[in-house]
Amino acid sequence: MTGASTCVLRCHSDSYRQAGRDPGSGIERAPVDQPRAEAELTRLLEFASLAGCTPGGQPWTETTALDRDNVGGREWDFLALDRAGAIALISSAGYGLIPKLVLNHGRSVETAVAALQVLPVIGESLDRRGGDRSGDYSDWFEASRRGLYTYDWQLLHGPYERVSVPSVMLRASEVDPEIAQAAGLLRLPVRFAETAPFTLDGYRAEPYQDETPA
Repeated sequence: MTGASTCVLRCHSDSYRQAGRDPGSGIERAPVDQPRAEAELTRLLEFASLAGCTPGGQPWTETTALDRDNVGGREWDFLALDRAGAIALISSAGYGLIPKLVLNHGRSVETAVAALQVLPVIGESLDRRGGDRSGDYSDWFEASRRGLYTYDWQLLHGPYERVSVPSVMLRASEVDPEIAQAAGLLRLPVRFAETAPFTLDGYRAEPYQDETPA
């Protein structure tokens, strides 16, 4: 990448250090593991530098694009917004449909997803899986503790099914603008609180077709 490449992460350390009461919910936020958060922020900044990015919110360019084959056959996460401004973390399971617009900014989306991991815990995660509760979904539950709804692609042919919901919702207006921008690449005309499965019909979503899981 060149110096014109940019990242979606603008590292306001203070936003990750905040603890105490959430003024919007009246819920006590869990204390932030500050050394861990600082270490993660440092790692993200080093990644941004190596990738030729700046942490200063420059306009995105197509140099952040990924091809569908770049993320095929492996877990790849992206974000979406609903009608209420809630954020969802969506996992492709390696084969799920991913909108072309999201892939066009794939590197930036990856950085935004990484930044969400160091946000403070603001509530509890509520398990919304169906009958099959096998597998390790701890990453999904951790995301919901930070205010995100989570979805996972159902092999082989979908759709995206809800895994967990937050007891306290995080809105796009409450996160760094670059994270909100990454989520805003996919705006769904639903409310995640009311929507268990969804499809991406009509969103120029691309499947991964070169391989099928055994």
